[in-house]
Amino acid sequence: MDIPAVAETLPGFDFSGWFMVMAPAGTPADIVNKLNAALDAAVRDPQVRELAPKLGFEIDPEGVGSPAQAAEFLKTQLALWAKTTQEPGIEAQ
Repeated sequence: MDIPAVAETLPGFDFSGWFMVMAPAGTPADIVNKLNAALDAAVRDPQVRELAPKLGFEIDPEGVGSPAQAAEFLKTQLALWAKTTQEPGIEAQ
């Protein structure tokens, strides 16, 4: 069976995994900012940066970014995956 690669069917397709820590809606901004700062400090720690690739993880050299950047990234990803699944008619199960 000759099955084309995803990139042949969907030009420009990129499947990169990512992790995001989220807080419940309505969490006070000072708590969100404190958590964000702690996560950013953790991913900038030299030991974490050394260990991450050994575990198969790639850490953004810019750190975790701001809560607003995370929200925008999530919005973009949700739109991308909605389009990626709707165009070929993939339905949620």
